[in-house]
Amino acid sequence: MKIAGHHGRLSLVMTSFQPQVRCTHPTSSAANDCYGILATMPTSKDLQAWGKRGTRYVVNELPYHLFNYDRTCTATIRQNRGPSSITSWYRIWEDLVAVEGMCSRHGLDGQAFALGLGRNIVVDMKRDVDAGIAIS
Repeated sequence: MKIAGHHGRLSLVMTSFQPQVRCTHPTSSAANDCYGILATMPTSKDLQAWGKRGTRYVVNELPYHLFNYDRTCTATIRQNRGPSSITSWYRIWEDLVAVEGMCSRHGLDGQAFALGLGRNIVVDMKRDVDAGIAIS
């Protein structure tokens, strides 16, 4: 559905989105400290190859780690099985938004799975209250 606003300057596109999300281990806090990852991560819609280090044509080597500002929350993008896969940063961001909304915000670690063209990319979002220690 597309709706044009006043003078045709506003568009709204609505599509269905059914993320594959699994919530796991309870954490000690239900604060939104994982949101910082979503606010700062890349969101390009360009399709890129994702896979294990040294794999031909891979642009983003896995595992790939994203952290919030104080390193108390980590999102790890990893390959579950099989060959490299194709997806965009935007699709990974979409799934992390779902994990944050369905799991992290309620004090649970979470995982989005079956991402990418090969459906073999997994994203884990975990809290670690002891991880806010500076690494030198």
